[in-house]
Amino acid sequence: MGHSSFDWSCELPNRKSYVSAQPAQRAILIVRPDSAEEERLSIPVAVGRMLRQQSKALDVHSRAELLYELKRCAESCAWEKACSLVSRRDYSSKELDDRLKRNGYTSSVRELVVKRALSCGLIDNDRFASAYIRTKLAAGWGERRIALELSHKGIELGDVPGWPEEFIDPDNEVDRALSLLERKSLPRGDAYGKLMRFLVSRGFRMRCARAAVERRLSEIEGNDQR
Repeated sequence: MGHSSFDWSCELPNRKSYVSAQPAQRAILIVRPDSAEEERLSIPVAVGRMLRQQSKALDVHSRAELLYELKRCAESCAWEKACSLVSRRDYSSKELDDRLKRNGYTSSVRELVVKRALSCGLIDNDRFASAYIRTKLAAGWGERRIALELSHKGIELGDVPGWPEEFIDPDNEVDRALSLLERKSLPRGDAYGKLMRFLVSRGFRMRCARAAVERRLSEIEGNDQR
């Protein structure tokens, strides 16, 4: 591929190893400048595939021209990957960046694609956070666990518009924790400790968990005495 004084080729990984391997496999772009040592560049497989498909149409006479085409293909492939990911579920900007990084895209390409996704509304951190919070609250998560998981996704709970007023009533957190306990059978041996650990693992604060557990055990004791 290329001009008589400048040659290049692209090696794709074996399809079987590509499908089965856990880490993202890489393609190798081989650059053979005239009167210079061969250069091997590791690139995302999708980018390597696109370069090979377009090789006959590319009029590349130098390393600089090849790198320009490489960047163009990388941006196109990264955008396609972003659209594919978001078509299945919503992503935060950090999650999308992390996924593109795992696929081997450079920081400059990732930054461009994430900014484009944000500007056109393909992703929206506030929208993502709002839906995530409501889903996890419905699943019985407490504030602390939600805050921790959101921080892993690049979002601080305190920065979410409307938090906490539009999502929870702080005065109702004990009742929400209690409703979770009422769905569980009373554990044998150290019921207090086991119920406390259950609520804390769900992200409820100690004070809230303690109040809910004491109420639950009091209810059970009252029913047993009837």
